[in-house]
Amino acid sequence: MSDAVRSRVVWCLMAILMLGCSSRAHQLPQESDGILFRNPMAACHAAALDALSVLGFEVKKDEPNYVEGVRPRRMNLIWGNPGGERVMVWLMPTSSDETRVRIRTEKSFVGLVGQKNWDSDVAQQMTESLGR
Repeated sequence: MSDAVRSRVVWCLMAILMLGCSSRAHQLPQESDGILFRNPMAACHAAALDALSVLGFEVKKDEPNYVEGVRPRRMNLIWGNPGGERVMVWLMPTSSDETRVRIRTEKSFVGLVGQKNWDSDVAQQMTESLGR
């Protein structure tokens, strides 16, 4: 293979990886009804922020009804947890004392094999945080 062809192949692979890792607008997932917390929205918002920080996520977006965190990447020789996952938390008030929360983990293409689904961990941590 000539150097020109090899160079084009490398550039195409880099472009594909960059497009696969690009940021997308946060859209509410339609798959589930979410979790109903019997707490006001402000308390659930604080619990979501707390859960992300306890689990090692960096909060990237903090809006009144949406919180997003990204787990920092780590270089591993073994498929441990390389990081890179993005967790999105939507908060929807159903009444003054109840909030419906939907959580979704999005894995990146790079590190997909070692990445984890954090939905249940974030929900569990939020439950613990609201129980205090």
